[in-house]
Amino acid sequence: MNRTLLVLLVAFGGCSATVVSPSPNDALRRDMQAAVDRSQALERENHELQQKLATAMAAGSFSPEAIKALPTVTTLVLNPAPVLEQRPDGCWVVVRVETQDGRGRFTQAVGTMGFRVLSLTAPAGTQPLLAESFANPLQVRESYRGGVLGAYYSFEIPLLAGASCQGPLSVLLVYEDALTKARIEVVGHTAAQPIQLGK
Repeated sequence: MNRTLLVLLVAFGGCSATVVSPSPNDALRRDMQAAVDRSQALERENHELQQKLATAMAAGSFSPEAIKALPTVTTLVLNPAPVLEQRPDGCWVVVRVETQDGRGRFTQAVGTMGFRVLSLTAPAGTQPLLAESFANPLQVRESYRGGVLGAYYSFEIPLLAGASCQGPLSVLLVYEDALTKARIEVVGHTAAQPIQLGK
C-alpha cells in the first residue's frame, strides 16, 4: 500500500455522517396539507359555480355546458405586493392584480375595481385616507398587461397632495362583477420605504 493511499484511508476513516430517519409525522403532515389544498380548491370552484348560476339567472337561460365553461373571477391576488414609488411628480402606489377563476387560473375581469390607500402607522380606526381610485369596466380592460411576467391588471394610484411618501401603507381593493354584482375584496401592504424614481 503506498503512502498516499494510506493517508486517504486514515483521513476518511475519521469522518462520519448522520442519517436522519424519516419521521412518522411527515406523511401525516403531507396528507393534512393535501386535504387543505383540496378543501380550498373545492371552495373556489363552489364560489365560481354560485357566481355562474347568478349570471345565468340574470341573463336568461344557458345550457349547463355553457354555465360550466363561463369564465368567472372568484379570487384576487396582489402579486407582487403593492409598491410605493417616489417620483418627481409625487408619490404613487403601483398595484398589480391577478384575477383568477375557481381553479386558480387567470381569467378576464369584467367589472369595476375600487382602491383605498391608508397608512398602517396610525392607530386602528384613525388611519387617514391617503388615496382613492376607481376604474370602470372599460378602464379595467385597458389596464390589462401580459408577457413574460404572466397576465395581470396594472394600476398606478397617486397619493393625495400633501400625503407623506412613507410606508407601510395598506391598499384595499374591491372588485364588483358587472354581471353577478358579486363583490370580492383583497388587502395588500407596501414596504416602509418608497422606491426612488427619476433622481
